Amino acid sequence: MEGFLEWWTGDPWLIFISLVGGGVGVALILRWRAWPVQRRLLALAVIVLVLHVWEEWRFPGGLHYAYNYLAGSTDAYALARYPMSELTDMLTNVGGVLAGTAALIWAGRSTVTAITVWVVCVVEVLLHLGLGIAAFGVFGTVYDPGLATALLGFLPLAIAYGVVIFRRLHPSFKQWLFGVLATAAVLVLFIKMPELLFADPRSSYPFDSPGFYDYMQPD
Repeated sequence: MEGFLEWWTGDPWLIFISLVGGGVGVALILRWRAWPVQRRLLALAVIVLVLHVWEEWRFPGGLHYAYNYLAGSTDAYALARYPMSELTDMLTNVGGVLAGTAALIWAGRSTVTAITVWVVCVVEVLLHLGLGIAAFGVFGTVYDPGLATALLGFLPLAIAYGVVIFRRLHPSFKQWLFGVLATAAVLVLFIKMPELLFADPRSSYPFDSPGFYDYMQPD
């Protein structure tokens, strides 16, 4: 199993979510007129998430470096693997893409789904802005890998979702409650749980490069 995970946490899972995102894109094109606007937005959110992951991991990559540094890791060994490792972040992102795709298939029209994805989009923007601001004093830049797709992808989606939710869907109190609870469940399940279960200072799944931060080491 460890050998498989070492292979899977390289490029294969990135290819897998790209194929899923591509399939969602094809479905979106073919079903554009038939789908309600909230289902179209959800499809776009899945596609943006895939692009977002590629920015965090490969183009330019290195999100883990700033994240781990701000979490208290300082030496090169720890910065590559704790608390975020290739394993924990793979679980977060594969889980997010599959959950979004499942929601698209079975709950794409749901107002609760719309609320959940809207809040997640807002959270993504705020997290990357917050990380960039926090890391500025260390790395001298407010950019962090993932910020571009957060601002160019998740932020417009959040605005569009807000318009749809408040002007078209008009959620009831019960729908708002379920939406908030669903958002909390998503954030705990896909962000906190992988780290709680698999964060390890001696993880066998380190990132192989600081990516964007390769030439911007902390003082």
